[in-house]
Amino acid sequence: MTSLTDTTSPMTSLTYELNMRNDIVVNKEDIGLIIGKGASSLKRVISGSWKMYERLQSSPNRVEEDKPKLRLVLKDHDEGITVEIISDSENMRKLAQSNMDRTVSDLMKMKSKNIDLKTQHFVVECEERLLGKLIGKGGAGLKRLQNDIIYKDKKIAINRSDVETAKTARIRVENLNVGADEEGKSGNIIKVVKMRDTTFLGWPPSPEDDFEPHIKLSLSFKRDASSFVDKNSYIERFSEVVMDRISQIKQEDDTQLDEINECLGF
Repeated sequence: MTSLTDTTSPMTSLTYELNMRNDIVVNKEDIGLIIGKGASSLKRVISGSWKMYERLQSSPNRVEEDKPKLRLVLKDHDEGITVEIISDSENMRKLAQSNMDRTVSDLMKMKSKNIDLKTQHFVVECEERLLGKLIGKGGAGLKRLQNDIIYKDKKIAINRSDVETAKTARIRVENLNVGADEEGKSGNIIKVVKMRDTTFLGWPPSPEDDFEPHIKLSLSFKRDASSFVDKNSYIERFSEVVMDRISQIKQEDDTQLDEINECLGF
């Protein structure tokens, strides 16, 4: 239970559930976000409520009452968070609820945006020596990936509302720097992927599979970009384009090796 108050006096209270209020989903884990560092979010609710109350009292609708006190109490439970607004003024309770609603809405939007734009990491089977071909001269290969994710046959291949956000994508490719385990299998790769909260592209190896080299791709977006409307569709398209491009590079590499072997009579 967390509370913030400008008084310790007992007062009339208004208690209600945050989860699904105004159709906004709030989980018990969100209590820290709603409280804020140093109770900054709750302080903002109280400050905003006082500003509105003082404006009310300077208007023709002024209420004749003693200056009220205000206290906020948050309690988390399995299905969400309850708020108790304690004040001896009904108007103050209503204004505090309005400010709490606005603050929760803003915080949940920010949370959603941060999740959407959070950097994601992917691991895919590919020899490290082929990194240069994937990146391209001056990063041209990565720019090509970015464009191919958005467009296919000159048509938009993702949700149209997500195009501007997708254009801010940053794709970084690097060595995974993970070798085979003691038995020459892929166990080390699986451990690293789990540790780094990373996803495999394509069919993930099992611990019993022989080791194959892998590389890592990181996908990020500008912080001020808009949230995705359909992030899943974008990631599906990202996976498809990256896998197709790596498959093409591998095929070109195999063709080149065949030509070398034929030339040299191997």
